[in-house]
Amino acid sequence: MFPGPDPGHHRLPATRIRSHPTPDLTRTLPVGVRALTGRNSTGTTPPIPVAAPRLDATGITADVRVINSGHLVQGPEVAAFEDEFPHLVDGRHCVAVNSGTSASWLTLLALGIGPGDEVVVASFTFAATAGAVRLTGAAVVFSGHLWPGPRRRTRRDHPRTAAVIPVHLFGRPAAMGNLTALVQQQQLALVADATQAHGAAAIRP
Repeated sequence: MFPGPDPGHHRLPATRIRSHPTPDLTRTLPVGVRALTGRNSTGTTPPIPVAAPRLDATGITADVRVINSGHLVQGPEVAAFEDEFPHLVDGRHCVAVNSGTSASWLTLLALGIGPGDEVVVASFTFAATAGAVRLTGAAVVFSGHLWPGPRRRTRRDHPRTAAVIPVHLFGRPAAMGNLTALVQQQQLALVADATQAHGAAAIRP
């Protein structure tokens, strides 16, 4: 057992504990970067946003309509989204879920992928891409390229490989090239992770 507190222990008086102002870290930044940060009306340096949400009056009206309907999950708005979204992405069906992770995970489960399988995943991606694979019990095989190529990874040499996940990241479609033909030749599943690229399209010359 650990001994209890020493009754003779002296605590610092409350007046000795003081808060210190946040240091101005912009002084340590290069001049060019410092100019980009700027200052707001209060004189403090605003944070650099990772992503700036774009919500216009139409979006706000739609959000209020959902809240007023009492259906924060499912309901007519979700059904309408599932009907309309395929037209945006030239798809055949749409099933709304709570996140991109769930979408990838459920897709892999629907393909029968699980323990004992390997899934090739692009190494430059968000963590959830590999996380969805691990949720199925399958192993993740990271690839520095979208696809290592049939000579480097074939069903004969790697019989556990069951699927390939190319990632369309930051609104930019992945360079698919002849990936579709390769996975068909190797009889693998192709699961595109387009969580960050809804509606994006590759421009062909």
